Amino acid sequence: MLQWLSEEEWQKYLDTYCGASVNDMWKAVETMCRLFYEVSRWVAEHNGFSFDQQEADHSFGYFTAVRKTDQNATSSLITLKEDAGLTATINDITGNPKNLKLQELEAAQVARVRSEVAYIVLNGNYALEAGLSVGKDSIAYESSSSTAAKTYVNIIAVKEGHENDEAIQALVKVLKSDEIKKFINEKYDGAVVPFE
Repeated sequence: MLQWLSEEEWQKYLDTYCGASVNDMWKAVETMCRLFYEVSRWVAEHNGFSFDQQEADHSFGYFTAVRKTDQNATSSLITLKEDAGLTATINDITGNPKNLKLQELEAAQVARVRSEVAYIVLNGNYALEAGLSVGKDSIAYESSSSTAAKTYVNIIAVKEGHENDEAIQALVKVLKSDEIKKFINEKYDGAVVPFE
């Protein structure tokens, strides 16, 4: 491969191999991303392809944001007032150590801007509609024991006096079965979770 690359390009390629430390790994990934960017732009220019500079910038911006995020991202990006609860807004933020620029959007609009920003916070139903996988695409998500999961759980409601009807009891039994739990976990990949 050396015969087709300049000494500088060869060194960039070699720099994509990393040492054992986390910092070395990040440097190697960054070098690989930059090398891919340079090669992609060159290939596009020399072969009549379009090169989406904005998409490249957004992708590298996302990489940079992820690299700068602490290992414990779920607790270090922002801090909310202690009593903010499930109705928290931007006005409830008490700490923003990464100086993130936050923009509130109507929930149905959030998935549409994901290619323009480093992070989004998205309801599970909208994630599903956008073709996103909680298990593969998220860096954090609500656990089944969270306040939100407990608050917004789907329930079975029946007219008073019918709680013990045979059909209702059969429905409850089926919905709580291991088979249904397995179906929910496989079908919704974490966007919907079985709840007891």
